[in-house]
Amino acid sequence: MYYFKENSLYCNKKILFKNIIPWVNTKIQPWEQDYKDKIYLDFKNSDEKNIYFESEGGHAKLTLTLFEENNSFILKAEGGYDDLGLMGHGHHLNSLCSLGFDFTISHVGNYVSGFMSYLFWQHPFVSDKLSKLKDRTQALLYKNKEENVCLITLCDKMFKTELFACKGNRISLVACSNTLCDQINEHVLIGAVGENEYDLSQQAVAYGLKRMQKKGALRKNKKYPEVFEYLGWCSWDAFQHHVTTEKLLDKCQEFKDKNIPVRWAILDDTWNDVTNIDNETKQMRELNASV
Repeated sequence: MYYFKENSLYCNKKILFKNIIPWVNTKIQPWEQDYKDKIYLDFKNSDEKNIYFESEGGHAKLTLTLFEENNSFILKAEGGYDDLGLMGHGHHLNSLCSLGFDFTISHVGNYVSGFMSYLFWQHPFVSDKLSKLKDRTQALLYKNKEENVCLITLCDKMFKTELFACKGNRISLVACSNTLCDQINEHVLIGAVGENEYDLSQQAVAYGLKRMQKKGALRKNKKYPEVFEYLGWCSWDAFQHHVTTEKLLDKCQEFKDKNIPVRWAILDDTWNDVTNIDNETKQMRELNASV
């Protein structure tokens, strides 16, 4: 069903990703997607399940390997950057924007995506123009002529991936790491193609969990906790960052006095123990939290 031909990914003899071009980055920040120090890799050769890329001089190499099951697929990236460095470039991959690949998709009509709008929140976004794709997109659902396509980024052992818009109406998959490293051998993207758009995300996630041997279950297979059948309360709604023991006890007394049947509570101080909440380090904190 899925296979590579030269540097494009096909599904049922139709192009899914066109003109895949990988890159590595030793200097730039995530918001500088087209900075001149990004090192692009040249296509070398391919078979149905692998594409091989290499930079001029052979200092950077990357292989994309394709796995599939039923209508789902997953891409794994292996390779990286020669830690001796290139003339005029840094000696290590940039941890916030380490490596990735740019590609073109064909879509009709609107697409639906989910993106990280801030450190703590993910929001939906709908548009008909890929150039408007939000930075840090985590999932993308679009129609490719007759069928629907669902793409979901991943967090494997050392790298987390996200989607960004880039020049030429193309998409860039960007991998960041929570540590200094120059090599990757991880899954970077899962997807599924089919007619029923409501099933695609479940099918892709189910295959991703299986292939990556990660713990987890689809929502439909999880037991709904009994406690959530009852009224609950979150401290953020009342106190936001300013949570203290005294305020919590006063609020509990208020519930009791007003006969409000609260059965459970969430104490939310929005990561008050994190002293540096900013865009430049948030991806590393997310990765550390997921380990």
